[in-house]
Amino acid sequence: QNPSILVQANPQQKEIHIKTPAELLPASLDIYNISGTLISSLILTDTHTRVSIASFQQGTYIYRINKLGKPLQSGKICIQ
Repeated sequence: QNPSILVQANPQQKEIHIKTPAELLPASLDIYNISGTLISSLILTDTHTRVSIASFQQGTYIYRINKLGKPLQSGKICIQ
């Protein structure tokens, strides 16, 4: 885990908030369902990014943040 990257789910707004230090940008964000299927992929270019999870079903998802193909952080997001 990279302690300087903050990933928070906000179920009320159906968003994930990601705060990334400028020196780690640009980076890529990939979100997978629990079966390992890629659900969403985008490039992080801003220090504060909001990702809509409105179309996601309830369940657990895995996220991975990479820079130039090297992993910076990964974790789980639970949507209820």
